[in-house]
Amino acid sequence: TDANDCVGQGDDDCAYAFDGECDEPGIGTGACAIGSDTADCRGGTAASQCPYVNDGECDEPGIGTGLCDPGTDTADCGGQTGTVGPNSCAYANDGECDEPGIGTGFCAAGSDTTDCQGAPPITLGPDSCMFANDGECDEPEIGTGACQTGTDTTDCGQ
Repeated sequence: TDANDCVGQGDDDCAYAFDGECDEPGIGTGACAIGSDTADCRGGTAASQCPYVNDGECDEPGIGTGLCDPGTDTADCGGQTGTVGPNSCAYANDGECDEPGIGTGFCAAGSDTTDCQGAPPITLGPDSCMFANDGECDEPEIGTGACQTGTDTTDCGQ
């Protein structure tokens, strides 16, 4: 009953067509067959393909966190330079506040707000020591003292 559209793999037959993202292999995510998402793939860009797209954070290398490939987070990165948004830290949502001046300093200031909300100035979670999981107990009075108490629990058997 729809012979014109059903001959072979027609244009825009992909379930993700018309969502603003190019989902063909070699162009976008690969969720669609080649030639089945032409509406979104015009121009051959992989715009907005990053899993962190539309979260208000620019996650491309050289601009934000580097969690996304260049050109795949265009919605959030429009013209931005050096922008890192809340919770764009690689260690966000691990229960440890990893911002400088608050925790380990692994994350840029303001990029781990979930873990750092209401955190006292020196709140560190288990294994937030930079030497954690290296097989050496680096807590004061137990090992080298390179880490604060309670921040290397895996190595220190606590």
